Amino acid sequence: MKDHTFSLSIITLLLFVIAAHFVGLKTVFTVLVVGVVLVVLLVLLTMAVLAFSAWFKYRKNRRR
Repeated sequence: MKDHTFSLSIITLLLFVIAAHFVGLKTVFTVLVVGVVLVVLLVLLTMAVLAFSAWFKYRKNRRR
């Protein structure tokens, strides 16, 4: 698993360098920041949904 992650990071780095060469570093960084923000939002949304479903189950069980 560790080797797989390492090779994946190398491929990502190569793609980053190639993209920076073609479209410019600023654009690549902007895309990277937007991607990170989207991932963070997705994680927060997932956590909120999980918390809500857990609270809903708890409330339903308590009523009985």
